[in-house]
Amino acid sequence: MIERLKKIYHKYSDTWLVRLFGKMYRNGFFISNYMAYLRMKRLSEKKSPGDRPAEVLFLCQYPPAWNKMKSVFEMMLKDSRFNPKILAVPDNINKPDEKIYLFFSGIYGRDNVINSYENGTWYDIKKDMPDYVFYQRPYDQYLPKPYKSGVVSGYSKICHLVYGYLMTETLKDICTNKLFYRNVYMYFAENTICMEYNIKRFKISHNKGYRKTLNIGYPVLEYFVKNKTERKTDNNEFKALWTPRWSDDKEAGGSNFLNFKDKIITLVNDNTDLSIVFRPHPMTFDHFISVGKLTREEADKYLKLYDENDRLEYNNTAEYVDVFWNTDALLSDLSSIMVEYFVTGKPVIYCDTGAKPDEFFEELLKAIYVTKTWEQAEEKLLELKAGIDPLKEEREKKIKELLGEDFLHISERFLEAIYSDYSS
Repeated sequence: MIERLKKIYHKYSDTWLVRLFGKMYRNGFFISNYMAYLRMKRLSEKKSPGDRPAEVLFLCQYPPAWNKMKSVFEMMLKDSRFNPKILAVPDNINKPDEKIYLFFSGIYGRDNVINSYENGTWYDIKKDMPDYVFYQRPYDQYLPKPYKSGVVSGYSKICHLVYGYLMTETLKDICTNKLFYRNVYMYFAENTICMEYNIKRFKISHNKGYRKTLNIGYPVLEYFVKNKTERKTDNNEFKALWTPRWSDDKEAGGSNFLNFKDKIITLVNDNTDLSIVFRPHPMTFDHFISVGKLTREEADKYLKLYDENDRLEYNNTAEYVDVFWNTDALLSDLSSIMVEYFVTGKPVIYCDTGAKPDEFFEELLKAIYVTKTWEQAEEKLLELKAGIDPLKEEREKKIKELLGEDFLHISERFLEAIYSDYSS
């Protein structure tokens, strides 16, 4: 039923009625919002045990976004003040399997990872009474009932760090929706603009100290800087990373995937010193197939082109830091990927889909190449390949202005903020 409603929403999301309904739904309704306010009040009054480490649970269902919190979790593992665990939740709760559990337990071992679904039963978080629960995504619809934010916030403090930089007002409305965020006790905002936005809309509970919004850095930037690798190349080939968005729904930012996909192939075939790494959003093919804009056969046929050409690479790994450092430029639709790539100092080409930028994005765009058509994007790629990069100095300046200079201690600040709250 939920999948059917999502298809209908995305198919008609450009109509005013569907947009209005979507906004009303995401903002929640008075009674449920008030109940969430009371839960926040009770949680804020909860006294710390003080005689044991803080129990922190990372509720993980989406491996591609794990690097957003990875450095925080790994630092907690080494800190005696914390006892962190990962709760591995199947990505499809209607057909649960162990894929997500095997992914995380393969990295951190079975002692640090809990299998959320065994013998037909969901693991009971409440019996452990964790002090804090980190959510990867702000969407309850992907979770089984016992793990929904409204349930968990009844006994644990929910923490959230958005899985992607939010750079438009529409995306703030969707990705920090009140339906979920009314249950968030501690929000780690990615910048001052998002921090002020959240404080303003939950003004009373912030003023009373029932919830917290902090701006202390974005951990994935620390992760990228600490894991920098040298560009691996045996020739003068120019390698670009292409990251199209998953939906052409303007409400979700828009996508150039259908428009660019065949032209990318032609461009590579016409330029023997150019290669493309294609890394779409994980939902891209399933979404366009579900709304009838692509068939499964067409998707398979397209991906086969990448198998047959050494200068075309399809990348869908959960880990992508190495891909960033081993490409020369980024071609992207609206995505927080642009911010993460920006830290490398390499050029970014933004394929504008008409999304209205917020103040942060407006400043970022001053150091990014903005294109509105395929012809403009192609021209800019070829210029960069030829070494023409007039925004290089502006990028270096904006990295410091917008993202800061201290990327190496962001996780430390996260731990101090959590433990300060725990011990107070």
